Amino acid sequence: MRYLILISSFVCLAASAAAQGTLRAPDSKSPKQKAPQQTVTNGALSLGVTGRRGGEYLVGYIGMPVYTYSRDEGTQSTCYGDCALRWPPYIVGAKDDVGPKAGVDGKVGTITRSDGNLQLTYNGRPLYFFSGDKDDKPPAGHKVNGLWLLVRP
Repeated sequence: MRYLILISSFVCLAASAAAQGTLRAPDSKSPKQKAPQQTVTNGALSLGVTGRRGGEYLVGYIGMPVYTYSRDEGTQSTCYGDCALRWPPYIVGAKDDVGPKAGVDGKVGTITRSDGNLQLTYNGRPLYFFSGDKDDKPPAGHKVNGLWLLVRP
Protein backbone atom coordinates (compact mmCIF):
# COMPACT_ATOMS: atom_id res chain seq x y z
CA MET A 1 0.00 0.00 0.00
CA ARG A 2 2.82 2.37 0.92
CA TYR A 3 4.53 1.72 -2.44
CA LEU A 4 1.29 2.38 -4.31
CA ILE A 5 0.94 5.76 -2.58
CA LEU A 6 4.58 6.62 -3.32
CA ILE A 7 4.25 5.65 -6.98
CA SER A 8 0.98 7.58 -7.31
CA SER A 9 2.57 10.63 -5.71
CA PHE A 10 5.55 10.42 -8.04
CA VAL A 11 3.33 10.11 -11.12
CA CYS A 12 1.26 13.13 -10.04
CA LEU A 13 4.40 15.15 -9.33
CA ALA A 14 5.91 14.26 -12.71
CA ALA A 15 2.66 15.11 -14.52
CA SER A 16 2.48 18.43 -12.70
CA ALA A 17 6.07 19.29 -13.61
CA ALA A 18 5.46 18.37 -17.24
CA ALA A 19 2.35 20.55 -17.38
CA GLN A 20 4.22 23.47 -15.85
CA GLY A 21 6.96 23.06 -18.44
CA THR A 22 4.47 23.55 -21.25
CA LEU A 23 3.08 26.70 -19.67
CA ARG A 24 6.38 28.38 -18.85
CA ALA A 25 7.63 31.43 -20.66
CA PRO A 26 9.97 30.49 -23.52
CA ASP A 27 13.60 29.93 -22.61
CA SER A 28 15.46 32.76 -24.31
CA LYS A 29 18.69 32.23 -22.38
CA SER A 30 19.91 29.09 -24.18
CA PRO A 31 21.55 30.40 -27.37
CA LYS A 32 23.91 27.42 -27.80
CA GLN A 33 21.17 24.83 -28.36
CA LYS A 34 20.66 24.04 -32.04
CA ALA A 35 17.15 24.59 -33.35
CA PRO A 36 15.34 21.64 -34.89
CA GLN A 37 15.96 21.37 -38.61
CA GLN A 38 13.03 21.30 -41.00
CA THR A 39 12.69 18.80 -43.85
CA VAL A 40 12.98 20.52 -47.22
CA THR A 41 10.67 19.34 -49.97
CA ASN A 42 11.46 19.98 -53.65
CA GLY A 43 14.46 22.15 -52.66
CA ALA A 44 12.21 25.23 -52.40
CA LEU A 45 11.90 27.19 -49.18
CA SER A 46 9.62 29.93 -50.40
CA LEU A 47 6.64 31.32 -48.52
CA GLY A 48 3.16 30.84 -49.92
CA VAL A 49 -0.34 32.10 -49.12
CA THR A 50 -3.37 30.08 -48.06
CA GLY A 51 -6.73 30.66 -46.38
CA ARG A 52 -10.01 32.20 -47.41
CA ARG A 53 -10.17 35.65 -48.92
CA GLY A 54 -9.73 38.23 -46.19
CA GLY A 55 -8.26 35.63 -43.83
CA GLU A 56 -5.14 34.67 -45.78
CA TYR A 57 -1.93 33.78 -43.98
CA LEU A 58 1.56 32.70 -44.98
CA VAL A 59 2.68 29.09 -45.04
CA GLY A 60 6.17 27.66 -45.15
CA TYR A 61 7.61 25.12 -47.55
CA ILE A 62 6.11 22.26 -45.53
CA GLY A 63 2.64 23.73 -46.00
CA MET A 64 2.27 24.75 -42.36
CA PRO A 65 1.43 28.28 -41.11
CA VAL A 66 4.24 30.59 -40.02
CA TYR A 67 4.21 32.88 -37.01
CA THR A 68 6.05 35.82 -35.48
CA TYR A 69 6.96 36.16 -31.81
CA SER A 70 6.25 39.51 -30.16
CA ARG A 71 9.19 39.15 -27.75
CA ASP A 72 11.75 39.06 -30.56
CA GLU A 73 13.99 42.08 -30.35
CA GLY A 74 13.86 43.86 -33.70
CA THR A 75 15.21 41.45 -36.27
CA GLN A 76 16.83 39.14 -33.67
CA SER A 77 15.22 35.90 -32.54
CA THR A 78 14.83 35.33 -28.80
CA CYS A 79 13.25 31.86 -29.06
CA TYR A 80 15.75 29.15 -28.09
CA GLY A 81 15.76 26.03 -25.92
CA ASP A 82 12.29 24.79 -24.96
CA CYS A 83 10.75 27.67 -26.89
CA ALA A 84 12.41 26.49 -30.13
CA LEU A 85 11.12 22.96 -29.54
CA ARG A 86 7.52 24.19 -29.36
CA TRP A 87 8.05 26.94 -31.97
CA PRO A 88 10.68 25.64 -34.43
CA PRO A 89 12.38 28.50 -36.23
CA TYR A 90 12.08 28.54 -40.02
CA ILE A 91 15.68 27.43 -40.68
CA VAL A 92 17.18 27.72 -44.16
CA GLY A 93 20.58 27.17 -45.72
CA ALA A 94 22.82 29.89 -47.13
CA LYS A 95 22.36 28.64 -50.70
CA ASP A 96 18.63 27.84 -50.49
CA ASP A 97 16.12 29.59 -52.76
CA VAL A 98 13.94 31.57 -50.36
CA GLY A 99 12.14 33.67 -52.96
CA PRO A 100 8.40 34.09 -52.21
CA LYS A 101 5.57 32.58 -54.23
CA ALA A 102 2.83 34.65 -55.89
CA GLY A 103 0.72 36.62 -53.43
CA VAL A 104 3.54 37.21 -50.95
CA ASP A 105 4.24 40.92 -51.27
CA GLY A 106 6.49 41.55 -48.29
CA LYS A 107 10.26 41.34 -48.11
CA VAL A 108 11.68 37.86 -47.52
CA GLY A 109 15.17 37.63 -46.01
CA THR A 110 17.27 35.85 -43.41
CA ILE A 111 18.97 36.56 -40.11
CA THR A 112 21.77 34.68 -38.39
CA ARG A 113 20.60 33.28 -35.07
CA SER A 114 22.96 33.26 -32.10
CA ASP A 115 23.18 29.46 -32.54
CA GLY A 116 24.63 30.02 -36.04
CA ASN A 117 21.57 28.93 -38.05
CA LEU A 118 19.97 31.10 -40.72
CA GLN A 119 16.32 31.89 -39.98
CA LEU A 120 13.85 33.09 -42.60
CA THR A 121 12.29 36.51 -42.03
CA TYR A 122 9.30 38.32 -43.46
CA ASN A 123 9.43 42.11 -43.43
CA GLY A 124 12.38 41.81 -41.04
CA ARG A 125 10.56 39.59 -38.49
CA PRO A 126 11.90 36.08 -37.72
CA LEU A 127 9.49 33.28 -38.69
CA TYR A 128 8.50 30.15 -36.76
CA PHE A 129 6.33 27.08 -37.12
CA PHE A 130 4.13 25.80 -34.26
CA SER A 131 4.56 22.20 -33.13
CA GLY A 132 0.84 22.05 -32.27
CA ASP A 133 -0.30 22.66 -35.85
CA LYS A 134 -1.63 19.63 -37.71
CA ASP A 135 -2.05 18.98 -41.44
CA ASP A 136 -5.49 19.90 -42.78
CA LYS A 137 -6.46 21.66 -39.53
CA PRO A 138 -6.83 25.41 -38.89
CA PRO A 139 -3.76 27.14 -37.43
CA ALA A 140 -3.57 26.49 -33.68
CA GLY A 141 -0.79 28.89 -32.74
CA HIS A 142 -2.41 32.27 -33.45
CA LYS A 143 -2.49 34.44 -30.30
CA VAL A 144 -1.03 31.71 -28.05
CA ASN A 145 -0.22 33.43 -24.74
CA GLY A 146 -0.88 36.69 -26.59
CA LEU A 147 2.66 36.46 -28.00
CA TRP A 148 2.44 34.52 -31.27
CA LEU A 149 0.74 35.80 -34.41
CA LEU A 150 0.01 34.29 -37.80
CA VAL A 151 1.84 36.13 -40.55
CA ARG A 152 -0.45 37.87 -43.01
CA PRO A 153 0.62 38.68 -46.60
